[in-house]
Amino acid sequence: MGCKTSSRGIDDDHSQLKEKGRENKLFFILLRQPHSSDDPRKDPKYKEGSFGSTGCHSDNIMRSGNIIKGDRLAFLQGGKDEKTNSTTIKIAFITPPINEVGTIHNNFVVKWESNWANRENRPLKFEYQADLLEKPNIDKFTKKEKEILKIINPNILNADCNSKAQKITSCTRCLTKGVKLDSTKSSRFIDFYKTNIKSAKERDRRKIFAEKKSDTYPKP
Repeated sequence: MGCKTSSRGIDDDHSQLKEKGRENKLFFILLRQPHSSDDPRKDPKYKEGSFGSTGCHSDNIMRSGNIIKGDRLAFLQGGKDEKTNSTTIKIAFITPPINEVGTIHNNFVVKWESNWANRENRPLKFEYQADLLEKPNIDKFTKKEKEILKIINPNILNADCNSKAQKITSCTRCLTKGVKLDSTKSSRFIDFYKTNIKSAKERDRRKIFAEKKSDTYPKP
């Protein structure tokens, strides 16, 4: 069944969720790899600051009520490593805290403060995104890779798959659990993301931020 889209505004049916029932979390969402730069993928809507309207993740991470206000989302994007041409997984974007949850045509949707006009609040172009794989062309995980991947899901390290990127994909595609936002693990992951932005800015300050959504995709 194909994904549904809607231009209808968000209905705040979930505004009374038990937000005090648990601590806020950082969730990891694996985005599918577009087939081309013209691929009409609707989610996430970085410019508007929303995710969930297509319903494509409604059976797992975006099932109603799984994400609450104050949570943050880390979008992971697969594609080819520019240097080795090996498949890798990168951190496309980590959202600010979610400030609105609700439904659009029965799809659970979350929103955050986008502030797209400020370039530094945008996701990075794919080539500059933080790479989860230090050496994507090598079969064994490096120490640095293990440290960051264990935060997402420890099962990645022992997954029965041919490549490291496939291990990440198999253990993240339907992942519904997050990591406590107020924890060393979340802080380490977010710092990894921020450090990469700082490093990229030092190299190519004016080029690193996406001008349009397709900039966040790998080159076809």
